[in-house]
Amino acid sequence: MKLTYAQKFVGGMIGILGLSIAVNIGMITLAATSNDGLVTEHYYSNGLRYAEQRAREMDRPGWNVSIEAPTVAERTAPFVVTVSDHQHVPLTGATATLKLYRPTKAGYDQLVPLKETAPGRFEAQVKLPLVGLWDTTVAIEKGKQAYDHLERIRVEAPRS
Repeated sequence: MKLTYAQKFVGGMIGILGLSIAVNIGMITLAATSNDGLVTEHYYSNGLRYAEQRAREMDRPGWNVSIEAPTVAERTAPFVVTVSDHQHVPLTGATATLKLYRPTKAGYDQLVPLKETAPGRFEAQVKLPLVGLWDTTVAIEKGKQAYDHLERIRVEAPRS
């Protein structure tokens, strides 16, 4: 039995429609079951502390903060934070902690204590395993003064 042109056309249209429905069902299933990494653990308690964190950011003690971050993924490199006061005098006797996290993928967060290697200079060796954007938060405390410095860095692929 030979199919006519109209029968082939209708069969093709039904096939395209079926394929489209199958792909959409697959995409919906994948979206519903996969983890996008954007869910924050302890979101409720973080939300309760939001006002406190915002007030801490607004009550900046006048410190100047600069960072030198690794730019190549998969290699251990120094992460350097330099802190000075409003008169550009290095800040000594402070403690600093570095938090590195991926804005789009969970499971790679790092909390690194920074060691004061010189007046106002804090360092740690870090290894960033993934290429792309990383959000950094440097928490600096001296006495009752505290400040969180937020900065986004870009990490490139290692060149062979």
